[in-house]
Amino acid sequence: MLKMDYRASAKQAQDVADELTGSGYSGLELRVTVDDNVTDDLPALPCAELWD
Repeated sequence: MLKMDYRASAKQAQDVADELTGSGYSGLELRVTVDDNVTDDLPALPCAELWD
C-alpha cells in the first residue's frame, strides 16, 4: 500500500479526494482519506494552487 500525506486546505483536500475517487479512476483501487491530522511537518499538496 502506498500512503501519501499532504497538508492542504479542507476544500483542496476534499476536491482532490472527489476527483481521485470519481469515475475517471474506476479501474484503480484508491482509498482517499481526509482528516484533520495536519502538521507543519507535512509537505504541501503538490500543485495546491490548481485546487483553489
